[in-house]
Amino acid sequence: TFSITNKLIVELKQDPYQDLVCAKKQGTEQDVCYLVLSIIREGQEPQICENIKSDFYKMTCYRSLE
Repeated sequence: TFSITNKLIVELKQDPYQDLVCAKKQGTEQDVCYLVLSIIREGQEPQICENIKSDFYKMTCYRSLE
């Protein structure tokens, strides 16, 4: 997950269409992408967490908003 996260951070920071970057991913990579995106956007868009399918990553996403 650490290497996926680092790759996604670079990818998301370089692409102006960050939501599409995550939408094109699948499985765990997609969930981690939305989690990272929520953190990059500093929790300003809590609805991003709803895109996460995994309960673990969704909970982590909501916890990061606190």
